[in-house]
This record gives sequence, C-alpha cells and structure tokens, in this order.
Amino acid sequence: MPRRSVQLALAFLVAFAAVAAEFPVSDIVLGTPPGSAAYPSAASDGDGFLVAWSDGRGVESQLLAARITRGGQILDPTGILLERGNAGRPQVIWNGQRYLVFTGGKVIEVNRDGTAGAPRAFLDNTSFFFPGTTIATNGSRIVLVYGDVPGASGFPDRLHAGVFTMDATPVGETVVEQAFGDLHRMSRLAPSVAVNGSQFAVAWNLPSPDGQFELKAVRLASNGSVMDAPARAIGSSVFDTAIAANGAGYVAVNTFYSWGVSGDLGTVTAPAEHSLALGDGAVVVQRSGHATLLGTQQEGENVVLSASDFDDQGHGAAPKALAVATEGALAAASNGSEIAVMGLVYETAGDVPAAGIVSTIVSASTMQRLTEAVPLTRSASRQSTPAIAASGSGMLAAWLESGDVYAGRLLSNGTRLDGRGILLSSGERDGFPSVVFDGQRYVVAFTHYKGFRDTEVVVRFVSPQSGLLPNEIRIPSADAGYELALAKGNDAVLLVWMDDMRMLASRINGAMQAIDPPVEIATDAASPAASWNGTEFLIAWRTVDFGSEDVFYRAISGMRMSASMTPIDTERVLAQVPDRQHVSFSIASNGPLWLMAFATRSLFPTGPDEIRAVALNGGIPVGGGATFNTIAGAGFFPQLVTAGSRTWLAWKEGTSERALRVVPLTSAGQVDPSAVQRFAAPTPVGVESQWQERFGLAANGSQVLLAYPRFAGIEAGYVPRVYVSSFGETPVAGKRRSAKSP
Repeated sequence: MPRRSVQLALAFLVAFAAVAAEFPVSDIVLGTPPGSAAYPSAASDGDGFLVAWSDGRGVESQLLAARITRGGQILDPTGILLERGNAGRPQVIWNGQRYLVFTGGKVIEVNRDGTAGAPRAFLDNTSFFFPGTTIATNGSRIVLVYGDVPGASGFPDRLHAGVFTMDATPVGETVVEQAFGDLHRMSRLAPSVAVNGSQFAVAWNLPSPDGQFELKAVRLASNGSVMDAPARAIGSSVFDTAIAANGAGYVAVNTFYSWGVSGDLGTVTAPAEHSLALGDGAVVVQRSGHATLLGTQQEGENVVLSASDFDDQGHGAAPKALAVATEGALAAASNGSEIAVMGLVYETAGDVPAAGIVSTIVSASTMQRLTEAVPLTRSASRQSTPAIAASGSGMLAAWLESGDVYAGRLLSNGTRLDGRGILLSSGERDGFPSVVFDGQRYVVAFTHYKGFRDTEVVVRFVSPQSGLLPNEIRIPSADAGYELALAKGNDAVLLVWMDDMRMLASRINGAMQAIDPPVEIATDAASPAASWNGTEFLIAWRTVDFGSEDVFYRAISGMRMSASMTPIDTERVLAQVPDRQHVSFSIASNGPLWLMAFATRSLFPTGPDEIRAVALNGGIPVGGGATFNTIAGAGFFPQLVTAGSRTWLAWKEGTSERALRVVPLTSAGQVDPSAVQRFAAPTPVGVESQWQERFGLAANGSQVLLAYPRFAGIEAGYVPRVYVSSFGETPVAGKRRSAKSP
C-alpha cells in the first residue's frame, strides 16, 4: 500500500492549544460510587478523624481520604484525592501536626483543613499490601511494618520494621523475618504492630508444614531499637492472628480465638473462643486501658456491627450490638471520648454492584452508637464511550453510564437541555451508542444485552426541540456484540450491525421505520463502519481469523452499496499490513473519495504501534497517505470527520494524560501543513479499555465536535465524565513550537 511516513517532527510550526470551551453533557447527580472501596485506615487528631482508603470508582485504583468530625459529619463527601494509579492499602497516623498517609514507598501529608501535599517517596522497593494495622506511634517515633517488593514467588523475601521520625524521615530499619529460600514461608505474614506505653510490639504469622500459623513477635524500644533477639513465639493457630495493646500487655486475636500476652512477651494465656465474626480488617481499638474488638454478629435477619471488650487474660466479653447493618468492621480510631468506626456494605451503583463504606460514631465510654451510619463517600456515576452528532443549532451526545445508555441535547454554547440526561435503555451491559442527525431528528442506535445469546439492536429517536420520541426499532440478534454503525444518506439512515459474526444492514426512513429486511453484508466480520459520499455508501469491517488459541484481525475489508442497498462491488480488502493486528479504524467521505484511518499493533513485542491514514477511490486504496508511530499500547481508536472543506484525524495519545490529538489531512490522506494541529483536553483514565478510551467525533458545518470521557474532579467525585468541546478551521492563538513525535 503506497504511503508516506510522517514523523510529526514536522518542518512547519503548529499551534498547540486546548479547545476554547468544554462542557459536561449532563448534570452531576451524586450517589453510590461505582467500583469498590476497600482497605480503609483511620486516625484521630484528638478531636476529629481522617479515613483513607483505596477506591475503584475511577476505573483505575485511587487513594482517597475524608475528614469526619467527632459528631459524625463527613466534611469531604466526595473525598480528597491523594493519589491516582496503583493505590494500595494505606496506613494513617497523626503526627501531632498533621495526618500522614503511608502507601507503597510514599507518604502523603493531609492537613486538618483537608489540603493534601504531593506524594513524597521515602522508601524504595517496598510492599505495603498487608491487611490490618501495620503502623503505630508512641509520640516520638513511628514504626511501620512492610515487605520488600515481591519476587518471582509473589511474596516478599523480607519483612521489615521501619522506624521513622514524626515527619516520616527514616531513621532505622530491622529485618524481622526472611524467606531463607522457602518460597512459601512469607505467604501469610499478616503483620501487626501495637504500642504499649512507649514500647512497640511487632507480630507476624508464619505457616508451618502442619498447617498451623505460628505467631511471632519482637519488641522495639521507644527509639525503635530491637529488644528481643531472636523473635518470640507467642501462639499458634490455623488462622492469621494480629496483636493489639491490652492493659499492661497485649491481646492476640484471630477469627475465632483470643489470648493474652504479657508486656515482656514471656507469658501467654490459654486461648478462649470469642463470638464475633471477623472479616478482612477487623479492628481493635483502645478503650479504658483495654482493647475492644469490633466485628459483626447475627441479630435477627441482619448482620450488625458489634463490640467486645477484652479482660487482662485476653478473653473477650459478651458482644454488644451497635445496631449498624454492615458486613464487617474495616477501620476504627478513637479520639479518647468517641470512636469513629468504618463498616463495609454492599451497594449498587445503577446495575453495578459495589462495595461501599459507612461511618458511624460510638461512645468510647459506653460503646453506645451516637450517630446514624452514613456513607463515607459519594460520587457521580462514571460515563464512557460517547458518540455525538450535530443538527446545526445544537448537538446530541449519547453515552454509557453504569450499563445504561443515556443521551443529552446541548445548544452550541454548551447549555444542557436534558439535565441529568435522557435514559434510553437500562441494561446489564448495553453496547456502545452511535448517533447521527437525519435532517429532522437524532437517530441513536446501540445493542441491548438481554441474556445469553439473546440481544437486540435498539434504535431510538430524539427531537432537537422536544426531546425523546416514542418511536423505536428493536431487531432481535443472537449475539450483537457491542459495536454497530450509522451513516446518513440522502433520504435514509443506514444501520449496520452484527449477528453472531454475520454483518447485517438495513435502512431507516424519515418515518422512523426500518425499510429493508436485514441484508447480509459479510461473515466472519467485526467492528462495522459506514460512510456516505453523496451517491453511495461504503461499508467496512475487520475480517476475523480464528486461530487455535486466539482471534486474529488480519485485514480491513469493505464494499460499496447504492442508496437503495444494491451492492456496487464485492468484498474488497481495504487495508492489510503483514504481521499486525488491525485494532480499530474509521472511515469518512471528503466528497467523491473516502479517507480511512486505522490502528495496527505488531504481533511481535518489539514493533511499534501505528496509525495509518489512506485515501480510497471507489473502495480502492490510492497513493499518498500517512503513518504515525505511537507509543506501544497506544493508538486508541482513531476517528475521522469531514468538517467543511477539511477532514480531521483524531486519536488518543499513549501518554498517561491520554490527550486527544487532532490532525488535519489532505484529500490524499496526508498531513495538511496549512492547518493547525490541536490537542483537546487530557482524558486521563489511565487504563487501556475500549469503554474508557473511546471518544466521539462529529462535524457541525466547519466546526469539529469532540465528546470524550475525562477524569472529573471533586465536584463529581473523581470519576470519568463525558465532556464536549469544539473548534473551527480558524487557527487559534497559542504557544508555537515544533510538533513532537507522539
């Protein structure tokens, strides 16, 4: 295929400018966050509390925090964003001036007013992903237990007790356990740390050949120096066991039993059974000089939060129900008079199950609940896979949200006409929407999953003036997949969809009816696309080869059809690059010709990803074209649109910001040096996912419309939300410099 390589280190200068205006497509409605919240850790400054946790609402893991008053008020209802990406299990401590949140080899400072500093690295090659409480302070030193980065076995080779000043400066470190060549020795460490007086006790579990876990411990002096060598064995169990300060000594607690340990670790009492159910992260808090276990028990038909005090022998009293429905206690902290308790609950965000956290305040003296249980955090739902079309006076965006399909009308100035959005379909996992304007109304099509091998293609209609119309089309399909295509012809809209690897097509007339029975276009096909050049349609798809272990998309094929659905030619190969997967593509007409852009990925690890543009005459590739090398794993869903006299190519860059790059093309598919290249707003979702990487591209006369999911801030609760922006052919003022290779 003839082409010219373009390295985007172009000789001409281009202006890099974000689009001038950006508008959300719907109002923000806060509710149950999507994804799961997990691993909370809490601390108190002597008055209020701070809770930090790992949260999956933004697709990738995030570290969030929230302040809670002693009266139970959540001061940060959508959270404080501390870190994005690879957020693990945090550990929170109050250092006398501010909160310190330890996670991985970093620490983040959070002030009483909720402002947070940037993550500060203080350790290398460490793993913090242990359950329970692995941090404690005696007021002059902080001890944190961590492992080194897991090796080939998946477990750390060494367990460390790190000693830090109150501002998290490392001052010492002790290896308290190591693998000694046994790959599974470190598989169930479950370390814990407690402070009794000014001394620290660090405990951890080790598996033995008979299936028992030996609980070992060492004491550290007030300055963090080791007091016991070798480590003491203070009990065994078939369950992971943690240690907590209790009276003059300690208590060891596991799923069913507890026992007392003297302050010098030399005396261990007999285990006694306790009656609280403990989940991951069951908590023990100090109360009246003794430890109190927080877990759950059955009360009628409900599982409720309950508490049990320990005596000097480390044996629990009868549990006291706190009348808070929860599946488990995950974190707690005391300010001396009140205890903030975090409990796990399972909720639903739309049709998406989620693990959430509720917060309640109990009295430290009576263990009576003082406040109702309230959600620790709220969030808007995350939005994805937008499509967009314009009517001249405005536009319609359609998107997926919690498995449902929504649409919303916007005026050209960004004014939203449908508030939260119009619900077009509610389902477990509806497909990616497609939308066009047929001259009178918007046509929105998507696939709707009803059950195994039971899907349907749904077409809805939205009036620019009056909103959703009652008309709809539903076409049964065994397996319609997620993708379909719409193209506006002269007097009908072409609909192309899948049914069990068969590609079918039909037309929709101005009366909002399907004109044709389904016409088979191709077999062993995927990813339909369609475009109209004024006299004929071009329908294209990825051809599928089924290998012994994988699916190979070896080429992009297509055929032309007349306005009346008569084939003009047979199937033709439009693009085929040897030794490459053809990942995604787009077609658009610029008059008599079509332009096609497609992304390919090397079958070999060393090859770069590419985006190629090529011109098609009558469905046959012609000379010219351009190739853009992209970062490996990038080249996300290139799209084309013709706006006025110019065709634009857009794709998401492979950087962590996922900015949209928009490049003007000539009629031959080459980069047009007379027009400005542009970067739209970053869309940092951080994972390679077709749900989050897809974006919408359309034209409104000479204006280019972009719809994309972007990471929203505190107002939405740190989730991807869909925004729309636009630009015209007129160059915008901006900093001018040479373009760089993406």
